[in-house]
Amino acid sequence: MSALRHASIVRINGKVENGRLVVPKKLRLPNCQVEITVSEKRSPKKWKKGLTRAQLLKHPFFGMWKDRPEMDDSAEYVAKLRAREDARSARD
Repeated sequence: MSALRHASIVRINGKVENGRLVVPKKLRLPNCQVEITVSEKRSPKKWKKGLTRAQLLKHPFFGMWKDRPEMDDSAEYVAKLRAREDARSARD
C-alpha cells in the first residue's frame, strides 16, 4: 500500500540576513519537505516601464500560438493540462 501524498504550497515572504533566512513569524510545519526560492527584490525605482498596447501587439511572442488547433479554446486546453498534472502527481 502506498501512502497518499498531498502537496500544498505556502508562500511566506522572508529575507536573508547574514546568510540566514529570516521569516516574520515562527512556523509550525509537519514533518515535510521544504523548498525555498530566492529572488531578487527590486525597488520600484528599478522597475522598467511596461510596454504600451501598440508595442505589445508588435512583440514577436504575441500570437505565437494562434495556429495551434489544440489551443482554439484556451480555457479547455489549460484545464486538460492541469488535470494531466494532477493525475501525474497522484501517481507519484
